[in-house]
Amino acid sequence: MISSEMLGFLRDLAANNNKEWFHAHKARYQLVRKEFEQYIAYLIAEIASFDDSIKNLQPKDCVFRIN
Repeated sequence: MISSEMLGFLRDLAANNNKEWFHAHKARYQLVRKEFEQYIAYLIAEIASFDDSIKNLQPKDCVFRIN
């Protein structure tokens, strides 16, 4: 669920935490964010199986902007 690409992006971001780098790698970020949102949707569904209070949440309700 959490891929090596996602972890690699986060490692690269930690080493290059600036606006210029982020904008140069925005396409990569968008792919990783989509993958992350799919993972969050999976987690919501799994948790909702025993906690009805989150069944109506969407990944966008749980994810904040990275910059």
